[in-house]
Amino acid sequence: MFAREQTIPAEVLTAFLGHTRQVSWQVLGQGNINTSYLVRDGETALVIQRINEYVFPDPLIVAGNVAAVSAHIETRLVGQERANFPASIWTTQGQPHHQDHQGGIWKAQHYLGGTRVLERLQNSGQAYEVGKCLSRFHTLVADLPPAKLGSALPHFHDLPEYLRKYDGVLDNSTPVADDNVRHCIDYISKNRKRATFFEDGRRAGQLCTRVIHGDPKITNV
Repeated sequence: MFAREQTIPAEVLTAFLGHTRQVSWQVLGQGNINTSYLVRDGETALVIQRINEYVFPDPLIVAGNVAAVSAHIETRLVGQERANFPASIWTTQGQPHHQDHQGGIWKAQHYLGGTRVLERLQNSGQAYEVGKCLSRFHTLVADLPPAKLGSALPHFHDLPEYLRKYDGVLDNSTPVADDNVRHCIDYISKNRKRATFFEDGRRAGQLCTRVIHGDPKITNV
């Protein structure tokens, strides 16, 4: 199990700020994957985050993807009305991440003040703003070549691969009498041809590959 950091190591503060004097920090948010901190140094406020290596097999890919997306969006926003985008902060050594002495990978970005994370939508106005934000993000990364990004979670959105693993488990399982389980098995059986819908469209040239936000739940906006 991933052990959350209780304190932010001094070497991480030094990596992104250049010093540790008069720096305050606090654990930020209720995220259940990465460990995040709000770090303040005078007027500067950063979110510094350790990437969970138990969830992401290669945290360096995550850090590299964030840096690439951030740099692309910053370029797209030049000469336009500024959006509140939490741009990446590189280390004082010019790296998009810091690797601590235990091998942990850390990344940092600007903190957006006056914001809050919703656990659930409370009205249609909030739904509109969340959709607007997600739409703006996808517009900004629409011309970012997917080849510039690595796969942080291989096969995470690969439905045919999930189906293949499901079939392997089902073939080696004893018949189940539970009505709820039978309902799920029957539903998959009736709809399994639809599992390859997107991949078939891509191979046929009907769908193109583009960069998207792969987990746009409300708490990620």
